Amino acid sequence: MANQKKIEDNIQFVARYYRDDMLLPDSGWEQFKATHSLLHSKRNIIAAAVGMAAIAATASLYFLSTFSYQEVTPTEETSTPRPTKTIPTSETNQKIEFHDASLKEVIIEIEKIYNVKITNVPKEEIKITISYEGTAVDVIETINELFDTDLKFTPNADLSSQ
Repeated sequence: MANQKKIEDNIQFVARYYRDDMLLPDSGWEQFKATHSLLHSKRNIIAAAVGMAAIAATASLYFLSTFSYQEVTPTEETSTPRPTKTIPTSETNQKIEFHDASLKEVIIEIEKIYNVKITNVPKEEIKITISYEGTAVDVIETINELFDTDLKFTPNADLSSQ
């Protein structure tokens, strides 16, 4: 019964507001069309141009005021210190890598890298493959343990005094 009443109310609503041309596709789109004189009137074109100019002027003023550059004046003259050349020592951590190199080549390179003089180098040919990061003491101790040698080192006074 309530359903029947609802249907009758809907029918009365449609009958009250129905127009013959309401559901035609052409008449619906005509409501959205602008008139020819409205789009092409000189007054509207001038108003649009003035509005665009005002917006552009406002944006440029905002940009210039926000990102203004201030002149920087130095208060005192400062000089950048030059980096000093550091001479590695036996306590400096360095990384060395060798692949199938003779012990004599490794010793020469350790002497250059760590600024040390190595003595008690064995006469026999020993091949070494090593990747090591540490001080000269660590590297020489490791080589002594691995190859049962008695390498000794002393800091190189000639290079460390420069």
